[in-house]
Amino acid sequence: MPLRAGLAALVVAAASCRAPRPCPAVPSTTAQPAPRRDHCLAPPWVLDPARPDAGVPGWSAAACTDGAERYRDAADRARRSAYFIHDGTREITGSEAKEVLEAVRGAGNTSGLGGCCSPRVAKDAQVICLRFWSDACYLPMSRVVQAVDDQLRQRGLADVRLGIDVNITGVVGPRCEPTDPGCGPISSRDWDRFETAPPSPAGCVAGRVRVAAPAEVTPGRACVHDGECSVAGCGATCVRWDQYPHEMWCDDVGRLEEPPVTYCGCVSGRCDWFRVAK
Repeated sequence: MPLRAGLAALVVAAASCRAPRPCPAVPSTTAQPAPRRDHCLAPPWVLDPARPDAGVPGWSAAACTDGAERYRDAADRARRSAYFIHDGTREITGSEAKEVLEAVRGAGNTSGLGGCCSPRVAKDAQVICLRFWSDACYLPMSRVVQAVDDQLRQRGLADVRLGIDVNITGVVGPRCEPTDPGCGPISSRDWDRFETAPPSPAGCVAGRVRVAAPAEVTPGRACVHDGECSVAGCGATCVRWDQYPHEMWCDDVGRLEEPPVTYCGCVSGRCDWFRVAK
């Protein structure tokens, strides 16, 4: 067989094994999309990068512009990440810091101890930092600082030097708009592969068959288009972008065979897993 013909045969074979692509859902003209949360990345929820103020006496405030977290751009980083330092007269001990952290864990979805902001800031500040990761609209940054300050006073630690690092995670809107090219559902195999190119509408399959039984669908997942639906729970659940669970646990159960491809998208007005119609 000539080389060119052999390559063509391989392309055809690969295409025949590839799962059919679903077409993007037709946006609803009657349902209302979930309201965006852009206001939660602006004061009073977060710092004003131009005039950072902790909102609590005795604490300095600064935007974390060189942290390790990945953000879309520098402006987004400046809004989402900040650190605060209580400039006391003595260093807080590790055990004292852990006690304060345990008492204020509710100030974030997750928390821990470490250095403030970045290796550079941590080296310059030389202070133990309580670190909080929180979803947008969960708590204003000043409320987190106030909660820690209250614990310091209650425990007789008003004289300690301590830092607080707050990182606002979570999305504030759908992952894409129906007007964006390739704004369709997410494959169960590619949901965590951000480098994967969006599927082309050309040659797609329009029909959708919900994987779960109708009784298993949660009415609160109402959606207008595919871009409102995202995969959460380490690939286990399909939810509307504003309904991400606060805590996610991952279980690697190992599979002997690759399961059939399913998609997370808007199915009959609700975010859910589906397969393409045959």
